[in-house]
Amino acid sequence: MPNNNTNKWNADLLKEYIDALRVADQRAIQIKEQADEKALDLARQIQTYKDEKANELREQINHERLDYLTKTEYNASKSSNRTLLISILGLIATYGTLIILFVSGAIK
Repeated sequence: MPNNNTNKWNADLLKEYIDALRVADQRAIQIKEQADEKALDLARQIQTYKDEKANELREQINHERLDYLTKTEYNASKSSNRTLLISILGLIATYGTLIILFVSGAIK
């Protein structure tokens, strides 16, 4: 027949073991919660950084758009330049001989 003291000792040891497991579990849960909080904070920081970089890129693109002509502006400028060139070529055709003579010094 088992000794009553041995049973009490085994029960006390088992209780101590279970209490130690409970404390370890609670500590593990606390460590996990802290790690989760840190992970969320880091994720927030990363998202903030990404948002800032995206905003900077958007601003850069919007700023650069102001540096380029639109197709409408280009076509208007092209048409205006063509008109000016035609006028200059017309003047050269009309007065070309006089201009050559004047530039060459034949006409004073």
